[in-house]
Order: sequence, then structure tokens, then C-alpha cells
Amino acid sequence: MRINFYSVVATLCVALSLGGDLALAQYGPPGMAQAGFYQGGDAPAPLGPGAGMAPPPSAAYGCGDSMGGYCGDGCGDCCDGWAHRFNVFGEFLYLRPRDVDVAYASIIDGPIVVGAPGLQDGRIGVLDQDYQPGFRLGVGFTTDNCNQITVSYSQLDATSTDTIAAAGTDVIRGLVLHPNSANAGQNFLNATANGGIQFKLIDVDYRGLLAYSDDYEVGYLVGARYTRMEQNFAANFVNVGTETVNSSVDFEGAGMRLGLDFERYGRNRQWFVYGKGYTSFIGGEFRGSYLQSNQGDPVVAQTTWEAGRIVSIMDLESGIGWQSCSGNIRLSLGYLYSGWYNVVKQNEFISAVQNNAFVANGMSTYDSGITFDGLTARVEVRW
Repeated sequence: MRINFYSVVATLCVALSLGGDLALAQYGPPGMAQAGFYQGGDAPAPLGPGAGMAPPPSAAYGCGDSMGGYCGDGCGDCCDGWAHRFNVFGEFLYLRPRDVDVAYASIIDGPIVVGAPGLQDGRIGVLDQDYQPGFRLGVGFTTDNCNQITVSYSQLDATSTDTIAAAGTDVIRGLVLHPNSANAGQNFLNATANGGIQFKLIDVDYRGLLAYSDDYEVGYLVGARYTRMEQNFAANFVNVGTETVNSSVDFEGAGMRLGLDFERYGRNRQWFVYGKGYTSFIGGEFRGSYLQSNQGDPVVAQTTWEAGRIVSIMDLESGIGWQSCSGNIRLSLGYLYSGWYNVVKQNEFISAVQNNAFVANGMSTYDSGITFDGLTARVEVRW
């Protein structure tokens, strides 16, 4: 049988062409399998050399990385704002009240004569506050991807005690006794003071997003705040008898709250840094009371005082945090500063009682500030 050479060549060309197309369909272009070629879609994973293909970009670049070229998957939900509907959080506060110290007693070296002046000969007895634990609890409801309502309650109870004693020929003079009382210049051997400061806050806030992306969120806050602060002080001076001073200054009011906050995310959107700045303007009433007594006279000196004030509160916080890939679990640790301004402090109120200076000109020197600062650790669950 005679074979046509040209027919054989044509048949081989067709066979090679078909085989190349089948190989390309199965394995991809030469070198692509080694370079991480991905077919995408719902196509089954290829067999043979292509079985070691790289995963899709969202897995290759990590959770939420914009380099992956995706949005709304895993940690990339930020592309659509807040993706959760509810959230609850608990916060541990470890704060120190500052500018609330009360100097209550002084050690002097004599002469031991009632009413006679003396020279300081030891430390001043001062009741001051140290770091104390507090807490904040809250819940939130997200109306849509850019709007949220939150309600929170915060509380701090700080207490302290101080004792001072005279040695040798030294004696103690009280610094919080009324100067016109019979025992104001009496010499004491021991003195003890105790007291504390407490605040309770209820916040109802609306939060909205101003700007957001895979890398950051910037939000604003408008809300209302209820505030109650209590300052308590008591001192006992002991010699043959006991002289006692009890004083309190309470504030209660409500007002508006405004502020901004931001979060800046790392490459995989799990680690982040944050900052918050809020200002509150609270209208309310201050109420003060003072009572000096002893074992022979239950009311040596006694008075009460009330006045309205607008108290401004500035809250600043910054720190670092971590969230799960889905954003359902969030942990953060930060530094908190809270300044309360135009308040009446315990030591200033006692000074006003001693000097009988309660009118506007006199009390203007007693309108100052109390600050709190320390650490805050927060756990939040979203769903």
C-alpha cells in the first residue's frame, strides 16, 4: 500500500495540536502551576502538577488585607461599615483621683499652750487617694452599617485612710477644725482621717461613622450623660477627749456629650490602635455639709450649702487592641484621662467654712478641677 507522505504529516500536526490544547486545559500554561496559578470560580481543583496551586488572594494575603483584592469577606467587612447588629462590653478601670487631697493635721514642736502658735516639726497629715478599681458595662445596637446606639454605666469607689501621731514633746494641731471653736487651738496627740470619692455615670450615645476603609474607622458621638459624684471626709483628733469633723460635697446633674473616636488597623486587621476624645457639659447642683462635734457637744459648728454649676468633663483615651478575624471578639488595653472642671472640692469647701466665704467673689477661688487617670482593659463581644 502506498502511503502519502503529506497526509501523514498533516495527521501528526492535528494530533499534536489537540494534545497541546488538552494539556493546557488540564495543567495551565507552562510555569503557571509553580507560580500559583488560580482558576477561580467553583471549578474543581486540577489534578497532576497543578494540585499544588496557591490559594485565592484572600487566604494568600491574610485576613482582611487589602492586597488580597477583596471586600466583605472575613475581616474585610469593614468595607461596608459595621457588620454586627449587637454588642456587649465590660471594662475594668484602674484609676487614681488627683487634686482631691485634704490636709487635716500638722505636728508642731510647741509651746504646748492652747491657742499659741507653733513651728512645724514633722509631716503634714494628708488624706490622699491612690489607684482604685472601677468598672464600666455597656450594650449597643447597630441600626445600620454606619449608625449605632449604646448605653453604658460606669462607677468608681475610691477610699483612703491616714494616721498621724506626735512623739516626745510635739503635739498635733487640727487643720480642718473651725477657727472660732473652743478646741480649734487644742493640742492633740493622735489624729486619723478617712474618706473617699465616688462617681457614677450613665451614658446614652448615638455613634456614627464619618469615614472608613480596610485600614481605619473614624466616628463621631452625640449623647446624653447623667452624673453623680460624692466626696466624703471624716477626721478624729484625740487627747483626753475626741474632736470630730465630718464633711461631704455631692454633685448630681445631667447634660450633653460630644466627641470623636478612631481606629487604625494593622496589615491583617486584627491588631489596631485607637483613640477617643469626648466632652460633656453637665448642669447640676452641688450640696455641701460640715459638722464639728466632740464628746461634750454634738454640734460645735454646723452648716450646709447648695449652688448650681455647669461642670465640664473631658475624657481622653488611647491604646492598643486585638480582634478576632470575624471581629466578634475584641480586646483592648489603654490609658484613660478624665478631667472634671468647675467643681467644688472637699478641701476648698472646708476652707470656705473656716473663712465664712461663700459669696460669689469668695467661692470663685474654690471652682477648680478633679482629675482621674489610669488604665482601662476592655472585653467586647459582637454578633
